[in-house]
Amino acid sequence: MCQIHNRVIAALGGKARMAEALALHPNVLTKWHERGIPARYWGEVVEICGNLDPPFAVTVAELKATKPGVARESCAA
Repeated sequence: MCQIHNRVIAALGGKARMAEALALHPNVLTKWHERGIPARYWGEVVEICGNLDPPFAVTVAELKATKPGVARESCAA
């Protein structure tokens, strides 16, 4: 899994808290640490990360560039 996706999940307090922030059932996020955050949530995730104290800086472009299956050469195992 790409490190940036895992760092985002950790910055938001883990999968359970991330699910709560996105108003999703926690089961929806079960494989996100392996498969990456789905693209349809990137905008909302970037906004939530920006509102953290302190803010966690991440962009949609960074998420896209490191999404498994999208840019495998950019992924760090």
